[in-house]
Amino acid sequence: MENIKIPKQLIEDYQKFNLNENEVIILIKMFKYEKRYINLIVFLETEKIKKQNIQNLLDKEIISLKNQENNVYIDLDTCSNKLSNQNKNNNILNEKDISRINFILNRELKQYEIDKILFWIEAGYQFKEIEEAIYKSLIKNIDNFSYIEAILFNKADDKNNKVEKKLKRTWNFE
Repeated sequence: MENIKIPKQLIEDYQKFNLNENEVIILIKMFKYEKRYINLIVFLETEKIKKQNIQNLLDKEIISLKNQENNVYIDLDTCSNKLSNQNKNNNILNEKDISRINFILNRELKQYEIDKILFWIEAGYQFKEIEEAIYKSLIKNIDNFSYIEAILFNKADDKNNKVEKKLKRTWNFE
C-alpha cells in the first residue's frame, strides 16, 4: 500500500469549498500522482473518472487546466493555493472579529486576550465556538479568559465523552 500526501485542509474543510465526498476522492487520486501537472486524458482513463466530475471541480475553481505541447494538463497548484489560503484565513483574527468581541464584552480587548484568542484559533477552535464560550461566561456574569478557556476545553471534553459513550453503547462495553 502506498502512502499518499493529502493536504490536511482538504480533508478537514472540504465542505467549505462546496465539495462532496466523491470530489474529495477524485482530488486524493490526483494528489496520488505527486505532480504539479497531470495529463488529463491519462488521468481520466487510468482512474476511470467521468469528464463531468472534472468539470465540476473546474466550475468550483478547485483545479484548473493548462495547455502545453498539444496536451491538456490538470493544474493542482490551483487546489494547493486555495487550500493554503483557506488555512491562512482560518488562522486569522481580523478587525471585525475583534470589534465583535469588544462589543460583546462591552470593553476593549487587552493584547494578551487577543493573543489567547489567536492561540485558541491555532489550536483548532472556530471563532464561532470562541464567541459562544464568551457568551456563556457572560451569562454567568464572569468576564475572565481563563473561565472562557475552561468552557472551550470542557466543550471539547463533552464532545469526546459523547462519542466515547456512543461507541461503548454500540459495542456493548458499558
